[in-house]
Amino acid sequence: MIIKIKVEVMDGSGIVAQTEIICQTPTETHVSISSITHHPSSYAFSNKKEIDVAVAIPKGARADWMIEKLCEIGVRSVFPLESRFSKSNGVVITHGKTNRWERLIIESTKQSMRNIPMKINETTHLSSLLSLLRHDTSLYSSCFFGDPAGLRFNTLTNSTEQQQQQQTQQQTQQQTQQQ
Repeated sequence: MIIKIKVEVMDGSGIVAQTEIICQTPTETHVSISSITHHPSSYAFSNKKEIDVAVAIPKGARADWMIEKLCEIGVRSVFPLESRFSKSNGVVITHGKTNRWERLIIESTKQSMRNIPMKINETTHLSSLLSLLRHDTSLYSSCFFGDPAGLRFNTLTNSTEQQQQQQTQQQTQQQTQQQ
C-alpha cells in the first residue's frame, strides 16, 4: 500500500530525520528521508539553559507523575536522592520502576517535541552530590536547593569538618561566657 505521510524520526542522541512513509506492508514500513539534522540539545528547549534536578523520589504514582512532568518541562537529567525524606532509607530503584520511567520519558519526550530523552542517574546521597559540586565547580554554574527544614544554602554546603569546627568554637565561647 502506498502512503504519503510525513514523519519526524529521532534517535535519542539529537539526530532528527524528516521522512515520508512511502510504502507499508504488515511486516515492513519504507520511508524516504528528505533531511537529517543534528540538534545538540533538546529541540523545543534549545534556547534555554539545561536543568538537572536532584530530588528525593516520592512514593508510587507521584514518582511517575514527577518524572513525566520534569521531562515535559525540559529537565536534562534527574539525580534521585537518598535522604531522610526518601520513602525509605536505602531506597533502591527497581528494574521494573526504571523500565516504567523509561517508557514515561519516551512518551513525554515525544509529547514535548524533544529529541533527547531525559536521563535518570544512579541514586546518590545529598552529601555525595554536594561534595561533587564543591570539588568540581565546572559541572554547574548555578545550584539552588529547596530544603523542607528551611536550611540556608551555606548550612547545606558546609562540610562535616567545618560543622565540627563551628561546634567547637561555639562550645569554647559558651565556656568562656560561663566563666
